[in-house]
Amino acid sequence: EACNLSADTNIVNITQAQIDEVIDISKTTWGFDPGSLTLPSLNTNTEEYAVKLDWNINDNHRADFRYSHSEQSTPFVVGNSISSLSLSQYNYVRDFNLDSYTMQLFSDWSDNFSTEAKVSYRDYSAVRNALNDLPAISIQFGTIIDPVSNRSVAVSLNLGTEENTHTNIIETQTWNAFFAGTYFAGNHAIKFGFDYEDNSVYNLFGRRTNGVYRFANTAAYQAGTPNRYQYFRPAG
Repeated sequence: EACNLSADTNIVNITQAQIDEVIDISKTTWGFDPGSLTLPSLNTNTEEYAVKLDWNINDNHRADFRYSHSEQSTPFVVGNSISSLSLSQYNYVRDFNLDSYTMQLFSDWSDNFSTEAKVSYRDYSAVRNALNDLPAISIQFGTIIDPVSNRSVAVSLNLGTEENTHTNIIETQTWNAFFAGTYFAGNHAIKFGFDYEDNSVYNLFGRRTNGVYRFANTAAYQAGTPNRYQYFRPAG
């Protein structure tokens, strides 16, 4: 009997017996658990909080400090289509983290002159976290005719670590500084100041850095003889 992924309406021509065989080979021959067809929890977990402190230094000067934190963890199911299924360990989780700090000072130096100063720092990260650290593995089970393209496509079972998830990280750190002064001279307001920003960006994307293996059938998978292998690494 062909399998479908939970409530997914796409029936893929891979039997449960074939899936069980792949799971068994993965565990007994290659020493890892590839998961199952069971869908993981798709709930997004979010946590947010903030703190604000106000300080009235005196009648002419006041300051405030603000801190906020936000984090979110979102699961993604990948590798399923009209001609493919993926086991649960093939999926990934996207983790977002944001910390923000802001300090402001407001000063009235005289009836005619006032200033505002602000310094802030923002630390952000978005990391695509795999459920394991393995190559991307695809095992083929014949072909079907794609009803959209009317072409023959391979029926495959995906396991291991999805190829775009091998290395996928972005981190940014941002410093901002702002100062403004206002001087009132009769009917005129004279304004001056500066605005400064410094960004540090770390963006690391390593597609297929763990390798990508494609096997023609389960026997080839057990024997470790892929019909296609790809491996990307940085130049230099």
